[in-house]
Amino acid sequence: MTDRDCARIDVVGLVGGNSFDPRARLAIDDATVVVGSSRQLELAQPGPDAQHMVLTGSLDAVFDAIVQRRANGARVCVLASGDPGFFGIVRVLAERFGADALAVYPAPSAISLAFARLGCGADAPR
Repeated sequence: MTDRDCARIDVVGLVGGNSFDPRARLAIDDATVVVGSSRQLELAQPGPDAQHMVLTGSLDAVFDAIVQRRANGARVCVLASGDPGFFGIVRVLAERFGADALAVYPAPSAISLAFARLGCGADAPR
């Protein structure tokens, strides 16, 4: 069995612990393994039965653990800040597991939130 034969990996972008798509919340709630920083895991409040895997240290070690969990049938959800595709973890996950193995649920990026706070944007009044 290869990495690509296993169930998809849900990648959920968060802002302040909030996801921006109802399917993202379901991905968190249905996961048997949730990967993220300590703060993200605390704020997102995955289900009580989900195993929490703190994203620290070597990404290779975390990804190896994800491979093992998926091979055993785990539903894996990786938490990210904002838009995980905008210079986020999606690139390295896709390199390891293949883009087709990922279901990505982005949240607004820090850049888009900063522009919104400043009132900047294509349709902002001048």
